[in-house]
Amino acid sequence: MNEENTVTNKGQALLDLLQFQRRRDNLTLAELGARIGIDASYLSSMFSGKKKFLAINPKIYRLIAEYLGLPVVVCYLLGGWMEPCDFFMRQGEYPSAVENALEAISRSRSALDAGVTRCQLSELNERVKLLVVLLYEQAEGVTLLPERFSAEGLHAVSSMWIPFEVRLNKVK
Repeated sequence: MNEENTVTNKGQALLDLLQFQRRRDNLTLAELGARIGIDASYLSSMFSGKKKFLAINPKIYRLIAEYLGLPVVVCYLLGGWMEPCDFFMRQGEYPSAVENALEAISRSRSALDAGVTRCQLSELNERVKLLVVLLYEQAEGVTLLPERFSAEGLHAVSSMWIPFEVRLNKVK
């Protein structure tokens, strides 16, 4: 492929997932395009790397999420519209918190037993670093990263913005 005709596609992870599901469902590009509201030729250009995935209308993400059976926020994350740090309350603390967490993990019994060094952890890409930290938090039952939004927190915030009349009519 001619490099001049290729663009960096920040949403490649979502494109790969979309392509996998399309093949699994045995759909043509035209059928997939009709299902999610994108012209087949544009889809083809995205899959080949000639068009940017981020250039599509954000509303299309909802249709893609529905097709893939994923929450829309996951599609935004995979599509490059959001970054992992967007889920943290104090985004400025995120980079140093991840590095501090990796330092703590590298000194843990688990890392020592597995022969994982701080140097190896620092060579990982940013998303894999976050995955390692989150998996470690889950496995060890500890919190290493700053406060982040939870489902309960999002619900509490969103309920504050619901008009009073609607809340009164809410079925319990």
